[in-house]
Amino acid sequence: DGNFINILNNLRNNTVSAGDVQVLNVHYQANIPVSESEGVITLTTHNYKADEMNHHALGALPGQVHHFGADTDGDFPESMYPVLERIALKEGAQVMFVKNDPEKAYFNGKLARVEEVNERGITVRMYEGAGDKLAHTTYKLKRETWENKRYVVNAATKEQEEQLLGTFEQYPIKLAWAITVHKSQGLTFSKAIIDV
Repeated sequence: DGNFINILNNLRNNTVSAGDVQVLNVHYQANIPVSESEGVITLTTHNYKADEMNHHALGALPGQVHHFGADTDGDFPESMYPVLERIALKEGAQVMFVKNDPEKAYFNGKLARVEEVNERGITVRMYEGAGDKLAHTTYKLKRETWENKRYVVNAATKEQEEQLLGTFEQYPIKLAWAITVHKSQGLTFSKAIIDV
């Protein structure tokens, strides 16, 4: 859509016109009806804002909070953690996957809703398409492992070798009623609240 691309370029270049705003406002909806709030995500500017919104939304859900801790081994600095070290969930929580599944069950940015959570694990129902309808089937989450690697040159062979320094194992999800605009880049949502 050439018109939309022009509006995006004007936003990027800080040259937005009244006409650009008028075109965007055609899509503005002040309040999303409860019947349409399923799968809606808020895009915001800072992690602390997204974290605050997610914490508030989780607290508003009925039921017990379940916590899942990460397992780290070796050298895996906290600054490299791909998800929270301790994930808090309730049934009904909206989550986003932060890793691609080799078996293609999910991908980075895929939204889901927690259907069941207990000490045995987490079962989710994926949002279909761009995030507006829930799938009929559920999926039992598996913990994933991220690796901290270093590459060194072997003095004898002069070849580059991989050295595993440490690992981080956790469920590959984060709460996702809100995420940052930065995290949303490259993702598609059919319904979003944009708080910039």
